[in-house]
Amino acid sequence: MGVFNAYTGFEPVRLSSGKTYCSGTLIAADLSAHEAVETNLVLTCAHFFRNIKKSGYLVHSQRYPHAEERWKRRVHQVRTIDGTDIAVVRFSRAITAATPALGSGRVLPGTAVTTIGFGGHRNHADTRPGHVILPLPLAVSNTGETRVRHAGIVFNAPRAVKGDSGGPTFARGRVVGVQSLVFDPFGRNLGFATISLLAPHIPAIRAACSALLA
Repeated sequence: MGVFNAYTGFEPVRLSSGKTYCSGTLIAADLSAHEAVETNLVLTCAHFFRNIKKSGYLVHSQRYPHAEERWKRRVHQVRTIDGTDIAVVRFSRAITAATPALGSGRVLPGTAVTTIGFGGHRNHADTRPGHVILPLPLAVSNTGETRVRHAGIVFNAPRAVKGDSGGPTFARGRVVGVQSLVFDPFGRNLGFATISLLAPHIPAIRAACSALLA
């Protein structure tokens, strides 16, 4: 499994509360790609914030295994996108970093994708290449608590695991989804994952960014 430390088009981040964590990526308020832009916005999953923790939430940046954190910030606000598993986070003290563009095009069966996440490793992000198997109008977690409206079923190798949730899924150089669910009947991870597709929610994501920065 390759360590995702050479990709120059975005800043992988980890969000944490106590011992729990998820993944995410820095984004610009205009949702465009930038080589260097000042931002304090993170795109991630909504289900991580379902039960608000008294300890609060932190955003960490750490590209390399066993290296010291490059920076750490406290989460100030969270906006979730209605009906799906996407959230935009605003953290304290903006930083200058590279950001990816968010894709607004359709994701079709067979599309090659790569999901990036900290699953299994708190101290660095890994790449999980795969292909889209099938887009679905709706996917629901085993418990029914997490709903993904406009979902993509993806087969990853290596498999997506817990902790990858919220990590970006790239296709053709743009972020087209956010990792949401893994398919693990009876505790066995079969390599299938569900991503929350971004394209139908781009206007809502843009509005969330504007509201957080107002």
